Amino acid sequence: PKISAGLRSFLVATNTFVYYLDSRNFLPDVTNSFQSERGLMQEIFKEYAPGTVHLGWFIDEGSGVSLTSDAAITVLATDAFYNLEVWTSVQPATAIARGAPLPQNVPTLSANQIAISFMFSDGDNLQFIQHHMLRLWRDPARGSFPLGWTISPALIQAAPAMAAYYYRTASANDDFVAGPSGAGYMFPSRWPAQELAAFLQRTGRLMEAMSLSTLEALDIDFLQSTGIPIIAPIIANLRQTGMSVKDTGLQQRFIQGLAPFGLRGFFSGAGIKTPEKTLVQGVPVYQNLGLADSVSKTLDLVRNAASSSQQRPLYLNVYMLAWSMTPSDIKQVIQQLGNQYVVVTPGTLMALLAKAK
Repeated sequence: PKISAGLRSFLVATNTFVYYLDSRNFLPDVTNSFQSERGLMQEIFKEYAPGTVHLGWFIDEGSGVSLTSDAAITVLATDAFYNLEVWTSVQPATAIARGAPLPQNVPTLSANQIAISFMFSDGDNLQFIQHHMLRLWRDPARGSFPLGWTISPALIQAAPAMAAYYYRTASANDDFVAGPSGAGYMFPSRWPAQELAAFLQRTGRLMEAMSLSTLEALDIDFLQSTGIPIIAPIIANLRQTGMSVKDTGLQQRFIQGLAPFGLRGFFSGAGIKTPEKTLVQGVPVYQNLGLADSVSKTLDLVRNAASSSQQRPLYLNVYMLAWSMTPSDIKQVIQQLGNQYVVVTPGTLMALLAKAK
């Protein structure tokens, strides 16, 4: 990799094992006992205990995270995270998180209204939180309307002072959601069933420490997990899976495992065109609308979802691509929507869904 700094100082300071392999490379290497790079990655991951944390990043996201998930290893994207060895050591001068989730002002919707919330992607990514999220956080429109921010529950351990900064400077309109898919980035359908309880326990403890009561999770199907260029993205687009957690059994296990820690809502996926919702043991499960990466596309997604559903009140949570959208962009969207739309935080949307049962 060409990153000259980033995580390297932490890796040197902690004497961490480093590799650089391509998880899409299935072809055996005749010069290396016919071992493929993908196969070598699998062998490496087998040497680590379940619950190990994988730092850095992959050449290909889908296939890389699939392999770590197979081995019950969570991922913290940190390839461009600077001075991690310092951030892990610096403790905040003030409390890291709000003492309790802010009370939700749950509005009463009229028969023709649509409750809508917006939620930024990529909060599982620690280097995103350190750099690009900070730029979004300083956008002048932030705080002027309800907005959801995915954030890694592991931030409280990796960079507690950074977590404290975001919580200390958050407005009443900023709502934090545990980022994909809990204690670290993982795909639930690839995670060994016997290791899921331990992962959820760790996730629950971290969420509780950061006063997080809603979770966003991403998943993947087989073809996407191969990372095969051209083929996997085309098939994924045709299927419109949206990286959603569709397995109801997995939904139940997540909710059962996290309910003791105060879970109030389970968001799923990077977005589909027709969002879906259900209740699992009294906890709303919501398949996001998206992926929204521009003002015009966001408006199209919202209006099409509203026109295709006769249900009123209607509940929409839009998954926003954080790399191409800003709070000011979302404010433009809100200004172009009609009065029938009531903008709420993702947490309030979940409270409305629970109330609507």
